[in-house]
Order: sequence, then structure tokens, then C-alpha cells
Amino acid sequence: MKNKTKFQKDTNWIHFTGIAGVALAPLAIELKKLGHKVTGTDTDIYEPIKGLLKTADIDLYNEYTFLNLVDGDFVPHLVITGAGVSQKNKELLFGKKQEIAIKHFAEALGELIIENNSVVVAGTYAKTTITAMLVRIFQETKSEISYMFGGVTVDGLPSAHLKTAKTLFSVVEGDEYISSRWDIKSKFFYYKPKYLILTGIKWDHTDIFKTEKEYINNFQKLVEQVPQDGIIFANFSDKNVKKVASVAKCKVIRYTSEELEKWVNQNNIEVSILGSFNTLNAAVAAKFAVDILKQDLGKVQMALKNFEGIKRRLEIRYFNTDGDLNDSQIIVLDDFASSPPKVAGAINAIKGEFPKHKLVIVYEPNTGNRTKGSLGEFEGVFDDVEALVLPKFKKLMKSTETKFLNEKEFAKGIGNHSNVSVYENDKDLINSLVKLAENKPTVIAFMSSQGMEDRIQSLIAKL
Repeated sequence: MKNKTKFQKDTNWIHFTGIAGVALAPLAIELKKLGHKVTGTDTDIYEPIKGLLKTADIDLYNEYTFLNLVDGDFVPHLVITGAGVSQKNKELLFGKKQEIAIKHFAEALGELIIENNSVVVAGTYAKTTITAMLVRIFQETKSEISYMFGGVTVDGLPSAHLKTAKTLFSVVEGDEYISSRWDIKSKFFYYKPKYLILTGIKWDHTDIFKTEKEYINNFQKLVEQVPQDGIIFANFSDKNVKKVASVAKCKVIRYTSEELEKWVNQNNIEVSILGSFNTLNAAVAAKFAVDILKQDLGKVQMALKNFEGIKRRLEIRYFNTDGDLNDSQIIVLDDFASSPPKVAGAINAIKGEFPKHKLVIVYEPNTGNRTKGSLGEFEGVFDDVEALVLPKFKKLMKSTETKFLNEKEFAKGIGNHSNVSVYENDKDLINSLVKLAENKPTVIAFMSSQGMEDRIQSLIAKL
């Protein structure tokens, strides 16, 4: 390795360590559009992020090494890193040695996207879809906004847009997960909400929040951050939202599921995407936009009617009929659901959409729900599923504080019901799925935050 004094910082070069994150990649793409030299490293890059980065012509590396941060005599002037990247990562260690500026994603987003009129959508579920819906509404009403949401839309809407001198609002998804391994403060604390939407609060990320009380208190601190001239739009159908909203020093506008259902019917809000919960999501976005931000109702209606949804949110990947979808013998869905409340909501939506089909779930929990403490949250979640299939879980970074469960331990921990099967290899898993779908109309839903693209492609090829 060259002596560090020989390296010069390229003021146009930004490197992303852990670039394949669903929110990190769009930020990299936006910076590339501005003319920056952008490079990135990740060991696993899944679709649809893989395709986006390839289209953006960003130089990618699949092994962490200091060499990725060296180009002749130059190194980047900035490294932006994802939340899951270890402090011992070789790129970060080299960056520190070279005195390269290192920021985690939340810091970078706070500087590049957050505006004084900051709209933050927070909660255990629905925040990605509601944020994307709000972005579509603002585009329809020709409002100048910056934004970020952690997903890829079906119609190709970029997932991030940087602020400019003309920006009126920033609209971002407020994730409660840690900002980085060295900064365990939740990402949403960097987004300075003036307008806060609270969708629901149910204990999640048990690897970080060891108790339900700790998880709820974290949202309470976010509520306390909203200034006196701000507004909180809060789901009072949720007892935990009611609790945290009680400490607000600003105006709190309440809504309930029942009230939103009436409002949707009165104002002709329609959506074309699967799931009754998406009608509710659209209602939250629409009522907030119309009643609080005074956007034109007609344009709000148009934006939501044309909204095609987010990839990996009940995304239909395969069906074998030319007619009504309900007449298909086999339907394959891809969904981001990885925590108990998200899985429960997805199962309920699938059952509602396809009542004649049996339901097979291929499931991998996210990091925070692979702990012993999270198992109780799964009680009853899979009761209406005809078959639950657990693949080989992805290996996680070792932790001295947290014991992460493998697929066999997880199956045993949730009760080892007769409808649970564990597969050590994907070939047997795929063959099993084909057999399960032989005798009755079947929906096979893949649910994982990591993504199971290879398995989905293998199943579709087999079908």
C-alpha cells in the first residue's frame, strides 16, 4: 500500500460502501446524475437494485478492499455507508486512515434531501408506499420537492431526488432502524420533521430494541422533535401511536381506519394495486395532502389512480391464465414483508384478493426478527397459511450481544407447526413448491427483506 501522504482527494469522487441498500442505491444514482464519479461495493446485490445500478453505469465491486478507494494517486473525498456495514470493514478502516470524510446514509440524506418543510412518514409499516404515493401527488400538482423512499416503483419513478434552490418540501420515509454500527440513533432523527405521519407502532427490530417499551419510547422522542408550528397526522386506531402522540408540542390531527374509509368513499379515491391496506395507505396520503398541505383533490385522485405500486410489495411475478387473475391455477407473488405485522398484513391482503386459492408462504425474517425475543410476535401470524416454507437463511454478521436464529431454530421457536417445512437447499425447495401447487389453485408468496430473486426465477422456470 502506498504511503497515505501520496494520495490526493478527488473532490468529485464519492464511494458507497454497502451500495446495494434499497435507499442507498438511489442516492448514488442521483449523485451520478449530477456528474459525480460514483463507485460502490457490496457482496450481495439483488434485483431490482442490481438492474438500476447497472443502468446508471456505476462502477461496482463485490469484495471489500482498500483498492476500491484508490485510483492512481487519488482517493474519494467522501465515503457514504449503509447501516449494516461493520466498523471493521476494510474500506472504512482505509478511509479513516486516509482521513477521507465518512458519512452514513442518514447523515448524507439529511444534507442532500431534507428541506425546512420536511415531511416524514414513520411507523412500523406502510411508510414506503405512503411516501411514494405522496411523491406522485406532488408531481401531479407540480410542486417542487426533494424526496426519498426505500423501494423501486413499478413504473420506474426514481426513489430519490436531491433538493435544489427551488425545493418547497422534502418528503422522506422515516426508518426507525439504526443509522450505522457506530451511530445507533434511528435514521429518522436526521430528517427534522415539520410534518410527521405516524402509521402504526408495533415492536420490531428486536436486535436493536430489546423491549417493546424501548421501541415505543424511540418514536416518542421523534414526536418531541416536531416543532410547535409543525403538524402530526396520527393513526389513533393504534394504541401506541395514541400514546406517543400525547407528548407532542405541536398540533396533532387524528385519523382512524373507519374515518379514512368514509373519506375515501366520499372523495372517490381509487387505487389499482393489490390489497385493501393499499386503499388505506392511499387514504392516508390523500387526506394528508388535501387537508393539511392543501393540494388539489382532483389531481390527488388522478395521481393515486395512476400509481402502479412498489416492486416487491405484493408484486405479481407469475400467473397462468389469460383471463381473470382469480382463475389462475398458480400465482407467484414477491413481497418485502419480513416482520410479523408486515407478514400479517400481506397474508390478510392475499386472502382477501384470492379467496379460492390456498396460500403457500416462502419466508425469511429480517435481522431484527431472527432473535429469541421476537418469536412471541409471530403468534397466530401464519395460522391461515396452508404451508409455510423456510429456506436456508442468509448468514448474518456475528454479534457479541445478539444470538441470531437459523431456519431450524426459527421453525422450532414459532411452534414447529405441522404446516412448516425447512429446506437446506433450493432445488428441494423449488420441487416442493411445484408439488404443493398441483391439486388446488395456489398462491405462492415469497416474503423477505433480502429478496429471493434466484428462487423466484427458478420456480417460474420450473412452472
